[in-house]
Amino acid sequence: MEITEAGSREIIINLLFSYSTKEKDSPSAFEIMAVEQALPFIKAELEASTYNSYMEWIQRHKEMML
Repeated sequence: MEITEAGSREIIINLLFSYSTKEKDSPSAFEIMAVEQALPFIKAELEASTYNSYMEWIQRHKEMML
């Protein structure tokens, strides 16, 4: 089964949503970095407010880890 570029973007968006809506646990450093690295690939797929929300989520959790 081959994953298309559009399919890859959909997978990334689903992972971002999953990571950013975890209720019980704080995200791991890996999850934070994965979201940060994935955002440039899907920026065009997201509304500006959603993109900014993810950027704020990344910054907030990075600061909590320091």
